[in-house]
Amino acid sequence: MSPKNTSSPYARPRIPEKDRCRFTSAHGRRCLNPLRSATAGFCIIHERLYEKSTDAEVSAVSEQLLSGGPELRTREDVGRVMAQLFTLIAQKRIRRSEGSLLAYIGAILLQTMGHGATQPPVSTRIILDMPGPAREYEYETEHQTAPSTKS
Repeated sequence: MSPKNTSSPYARPRIPEKDRCRFTSAHGRRCLNPLRSATAGFCIIHERLYEKSTDAEVSAVSEQLLSGGPELRTREDVGRVMAQLFTLIAQKRIRRSEGSLLAYIGAILLQTMGHGATQPPVSTRIILDMPGPAREYEYETEHQTAPSTKS
């Protein structure tokens, strides 16, 4: 038996793990291409795919969140956006950390809006014609003279 010839004229040089693209396929295999730049984290092929999918996903998510209009003037508008946010987090279209930040901002918005928009004002009734106390009886009991105990 002859030893296997592992050298091939088409063999690529081995790229260190830290310099390889960080894209992982559905089967768990990592891309073997070199990084495009140290800050990108992807090779030139996967960087373009990531940018396209990210841009499309961000625009779809923002469109769904702000479907009723970009202005949040009433408590109902904020409640609608919060319901959409809950749906997007459940569908895993928004990360939990981003969702919790948006939910916190929504809660702050609700606190600053107050309760005036959803609750009717409470009417206060002031009664001015109240009967007065029986003053004659009180005056007599307070000013009765005590019997003197002088002997």
